[in-house]
Amino acid sequence: MLLDHIFMITEPGAAVANELIDIGLVEGTSNTHPGQGTANRRFFLNGFTIELLYIDDVNEAQTGAGKDLKLYQRSRAVNASPFGIVVRVPEKTQTPTFPHWLYFPDYFKGVMSFHVGENSEQLEEPLCICMPPQLPKASNIPDELLNSDWTLTQVEVDIPVPNPSPTLQCFEILDGLTLRYNKPHHLALTINNRKSGNEVHLAPRLPVSLFW
Repeated sequence: MLLDHIFMITEPGAAVANELIDIGLVEGTSNTHPGQGTANRRFFLNGFTIELLYIDDVNEAQTGAGKDLKLYQRSRAVNASPFGIVVRVPEKTQTPTFPHWLYFPDYFKGVMSFHVGENSEQLEEPLCICMPPQLPKASNIPDELLNSDWTLTQVEVDIPVPNPSPTLQCFEILDGLTLRYNKPHHLALTINNRKSGNEVHLAPRLPVSLFW
């Protein structure tokens, strides 16, 4: 599996995105997700996406096609992980090997589905998701929306569980991803190997730090 993007559940409107703009990132296009009750703000790095996800329709998030993702519950529960780790498989004929169930979102035509880790009920763990294998990776991002000089070099996720689920254990082998247990929720993104020596911390809005 290959790391595709990370999402972070934040407050409606994702005003925290402005703090990323302040450090020099250019904001990309946003999406809404019918049947899931969510919308996002996104930042396209070189080969990686930072997604700020928020609830924009409470009823749809609780009763729609995406209700089993429990995104609304994650947005409200104090101890829930606000993070999602999203991967791809290299070939469209492959199936991810971690324990999972299939989520067929309303916003995909045909039979494309996400593979969602069986740990989705364990709110203290990040959501673990594989993109539909047959969905091609976006390659048509306009240059003016692409932060091509920002390359992700390391992701560290702290998780307050002593014994990770079988799903999460499968994600431990991902290149560029480090999972650390028995620690309060925190996500650290290292970009460009910290060549500039700069950092920003998004707490208290989000337990997220960026180093570049």
